Amino acid sequence: MPDLFTKIHNQRLALVEVLDGLGAEEWETPSLCEGWTVHDVVAHLTMPFNLGFPSLVFGVIKARGNFSLLSDRYARSQKDVPAGELVALLHREASNKFTPPGFGPEAPLTDVVIHGYDIAIPTYRSLEVPDETSNLVLDFLFTKKAEGAFTKKGLTTGLRIESSDSDWSHGTGPLVKGPTVSLLLALTGRPHGLAALEGDGVQEFLQRLSTK
Repeated sequence: MPDLFTKIHNQRLALVEVLDGLGAEEWETPSLCEGWTVHDVVAHLTMPFNLGFPSLVFGVIKARGNFSLLSDRYARSQKDVPAGELVALLHREASNKFTPPGFGPEAPLTDVVIHGYDIAIPTYRSLEVPDETSNLVLDFLFTKKAEGAFTKKGLTTGLRIESSDSDWSHGTGPLVKGPTVSLLLALTGRPHGLAALEGDGVQEFLQRLSTK
């Protein structure tokens, strides 16, 4: 089994490299994560390092189990934290082995990969993500644990999802095919990933995404 914590470490450092090249105004660029700027996304990624496990659990309880609400509140509370401090913290804690309650290392790996694209794509930066890492994240997105937390429940049931630039695939049925990055974004609800999808299962996939 691959060392997932090493991959998390490497992806955090890859993101730090992207962030080091951003100008002040680019930190206020809307990210692909709806409602969040680049600054908000980075603040979210540093949340476990600042809060620690007990405070994080208390925050989840206070948010009535809504981790997304907790994340949003925290990210917005960090508006005045200088970008350089956030980058330094992400770099310093690159080897941190925190995992959210109920999840293993696949969750923080998915978080840093997807949010890395949330930042890199709208700022026109290149983010280095090895194929093996991307495939591990894709595999995780099809687990029961990922449903509801990272992907929409029932989104891919009865569909075949296939990468057009690697040998990764999952499921059987009508085909939804696209570049790995597009699949990662589409599966996690980012509209940016939809345009490159093709196949006889795309319409069904889009309909499921659009329904509550």
